[in-house]
Amino acid sequence: MQLKNLNKRIKYHLINNNAFGLTESIICIVILTTIISYSLTFVTKRQSSLYEANLASAINDEINRDIETIKNSIWQEHFIPKDVKLNRPAKYDIGGIFCSDIINTFKRFTNTNYSWIPGSNTGNYQGQKRNKIFTGQPVIIKRKIISVKPLGLGTSTTMDSSIAKIVYIVNRNNQDIHWTSLDLTTEAHSWCSKN
Repeated sequence: MQLKNLNKRIKYHLINNNAFGLTESIICIVILTTIISYSLTFVTKRQSSLYEANLASAINDEINRDIETIKNSIWQEHFIPKDVKLNRPAKYDIGGIFCSDIINTFKRFTNTNYSWIPGSNTGNYQGQKRNKIFTGQPVIIKRKIISVKPLGLGTSTTMDSSIAKIVYIVNRNNQDIHWTSLDLTTEAHSWCSKN
């Protein structure tokens, strides 16, 4: 009799038990795995987007520093300081071959084709490690300076080459990307007469 009562109690508890079954457990595991997979995918995409944005910002900083260096070097090349002995004020040298062809000034302080790897050598200006993002895969920044005639018109006898096109190319993953370019003229800061 006691055995029958015990058997009835066990059956009663098994039938009225509100626990998860095997099917519910499998469905929960699949849903949890799906949620975790999507979460990891979105976190990875977000990190990748942040890396690309930080890298683009760091490359832009490097290029802006180079542009400022070029502008400063051009200014220094043609600035004649004040001479007290000769009673001569400070002025810009606006004569010579610079005004007709801006490349002549560039050749005094840099090459027309120049490249550097940011963060590669802390001993020089171009190689300083300013941003930790450059510690990963190396990025090569190339600068090309091309002298062009204004609006591409005329020949060398009718028009001077007073505009320099500066092109910056970034090499990432062995792929060249045209990053930015700008035109620099001698008249931009009244270095030369406009004739």
